[in-house]
Amino acid sequence: MKWVYKIWGGYDGFRPSQIPARMLPGGELNLGWARYADVAEPGDDVWVWFHEGNRFTPGVYVKGIVESIDPVAQQIVLQTQEWSDAHPLTTSDEHAVLAGVVAPRNRQVFVLPEDFRRFEHCTAALTGAPSCAARRCDHCTHWADLPQIKPTHVYMPELIEDDFSAFAPAYWVIANRSYGWNNSYRLRPGIHATNRMFYRFKTGEAALAYPLAKGIVAALAKQRLLEADAIVPVPLSPEKIASGEIHRTLLLSRSLGRLIQVPVIDGLALTAPKGKRAAQNAGESFEQFREDYSALLSVSPDLAALERIIVVDDVCTYGNTLAAVAAALRAAGVEAELVAATAGQMTVRDAIADDRALFQPSLTEMSN
Repeated sequence: MKWVYKIWGGYDGFRPSQIPARMLPGGELNLGWARYADVAEPGDDVWVWFHEGNRFTPGVYVKGIVESIDPVAQQIVLQTQEWSDAHPLTTSDEHAVLAGVVAPRNRQVFVLPEDFRRFEHCTAALTGAPSCAARRCDHCTHWADLPQIKPTHVYMPELIEDDFSAFAPAYWVIANRSYGWNNSYRLRPGIHATNRMFYRFKTGEAALAYPLAKGIVAALAKQRLLEADAIVPVPLSPEKIASGEIHRTLLLSRSLGRLIQVPVIDGLALTAPKGKRAAQNAGESFEQFREDYSALLSVSPDLAALERIIVVDDVCTYGNTLAAVAAALRAAGVEAELVAATAGQMTVRDAIADDRALFQPSLTEMSN
């Protein structure tokens, strides 16, 4: 859900000018939802409207997502994603609509109107995805309608269970010659859309890093994993750097870092080329790939003192790359809690915890 939270300008001295002072070191704000704190969920969008102040123009000065909820204390921790202490963040048209929404007295929480999901402004289908490059995806129907992976939809890969405390993939990607591919005629339509989005990103559409990162934020939020000391991208292989490929995991990490206010440390590097596809073509086993990949990774000493690291990869199949990264980190003395986050999860049988998340019901199932 998407909410508007109203703060009266004179209440507790909380005016837009006070936002920097009220903000916690990680970019969070504590909001006291005096009523209905239990209606929100982690990952929900919240716009904070400052109302009827004589020292500022009423309007939305903070946009963020719900990080955690304390229904007993009636408090919500908001991870800010955009804020201003000088002027409202909305357009004049949006402001006019919202002013009517928050007008009722003695109410604090309102549902953000569907009018703000502006499909007509979405240019994601065009080469370069201009609206994504401009980060106008927050209330776009194109992205809002894409099915995201919920924690109950997916299994954590067995290969990473011992080293990673959590696994947060954003969208399904159809795996060729796999469970998802063989049943693709039954896949929900949105899965084909997320598949196209991912492969456009994989083939150089750098602007799609932002909406994909927003999907990762939602996946992390559902598991209450937005807090971390650093985001660390899986490295790009040297031969891909030389050929001019975009550094997908670094782009995802930078967008993710801006969205959840966590620093990005590009602390892993491959000292020689090592690609999974090339290893498979050469007849190497997955075990050999993991061993070789891990041995080729250099680890920055900056990672040694951290307590929680979000490791970002663009896609996961069985977790071989993530397992190799974890092995390299542990070998380098990094003892931090590791969280795996990916833009995509391949539709392999071992990953799918709930078929209903992917497939349309058959005629037999519908008749029952």
